[in-house]
Amino acid sequence: MYIKDDIVYANTLEKDIKLIDFKIIAELYLLLTFSTGEKRVLDFKPFLEYPIYAILSDLKKFEQAHIDNGLLTWDGGNIDISPETLYANSYEYNDILVM
Repeated sequence: MYIKDDIVYANTLEKDIKLIDFKIIAELYLLLTFSTGEKRVLDFKPFLEYPIYAILSDLKKFEQAHIDNGLLTWDGGNIDISPETLYANSYEYNDILVM
């Protein structure tokens, strides 16, 4: 647990990072770009098990994602996910093509 900006978070602080860009690259897969300059890939499917994210199984709703203050959000900010959680649950992306 940690406190940042007077908000208590249940997980641990990995890095002080922000999400600066994202792209949906496949069904429920995101290419994320962080303030560290790193690009990472996230499979969002495991998050659908949590009630708050279940509505995002509707791909039209999932595709309405946007960034608000470094957070990935949906539904006018009623649903969000921290960049630390995105980072911790994603894997490194390498955009070099293998021939």
